Amino acid sequence: MATLRNPATGKNVTLKPHHWFGRDADVASTCIQEADISLIHALARWDGQVWKLENYSKGETWVNRHRLAFGAGICPKIGDLIQFGALSPSCWVVLSLAPPQKYSAFSGQPTTHAAFYSSTPWAFPSSGPSDILFEFHVSTDEEHVNIHLRYQDQAITLGERVHHYLLLTLARQKIYDARQGQPPCNQGWVRPVQLAAMLNMDPIHLNVHVCRARKQFKAVLPYDGARLIERRVDGIRFGFTRMIVIAGSKLEGQMIDGQFSLKIQAHYTQTKGADGQPLFQMI
Repeated sequence: MATLRNPATGKNVTLKPHHWFGRDADVASTCIQEADISLIHALARWDGQVWKLENYSKGETWVNRHRLAFGAGICPKIGDLIQFGALSPSCWVVLSLAPPQKYSAFSGQPTTHAAFYSSTPWAFPSSGPSDILFEFHVSTDEEHVNIHLRYQDQAITLGERVHHYLLLTLARQKIYDARQGQPPCNQGWVRPVQLAAMLNMDPIHLNVHVCRARKQFKAVLPYDGARLIERRVDGIRFGFTRMIVIAGSKLEGQMIDGQFSLKIQAHYTQTKGADGQPLFQMI
């Protein structure tokens, strides 16, 4: 796993595959409470081959003595000094650039069965709905991914499956492209070889997970299950356009009909847990 160290505090941070830096504690993987840090300041992400650091602040983000423009990215090297803002407590030294660990979820077994928690049977119109909301709930260690579906006043939880991390990765790519301003037709496409590298698995294993995901969702969404994962000659992507990702107790991001957003959906209520951290509960 990639690791950064803050020389001022002596603190080490292990990067997640999508690791946000910023002042917003509800979103940032690493929260930096300096006055010159933006709410959403920068993103470190693994693209399947290398780590990339991208600046989303109109303030200052520096790698060594090179200032990153808004929206610009760079591939850091071991020993690089990364500075968010102008204050020394926001400096980080790159100690390691190892790829993310292979997630144990891929070698595990399904742990739960799909369970309805709607007061009425799960039923879609014969044409199939276009406004299904996918909710991805991923643990802070990225080991467990649960998926919930919502349509109008109905809801279903699909539990935890080994192929859910594949869907989460594709959903994150689509959200990322929406944040970058890509048009809907270009959002979310990843080359299969690159996706297999991102997931640390071989292409044959990747195809097995794609088949299992389609089989599960075809049983739940008889009219829309086939478009869960879209493929073309040089790419693969998540087929739906409404999704939200919650990592631990933090809202990582969401996409509604091709538009990126960090606003909470109306059917969520935000409270605080025993440790004071925000919690998102479906209502």
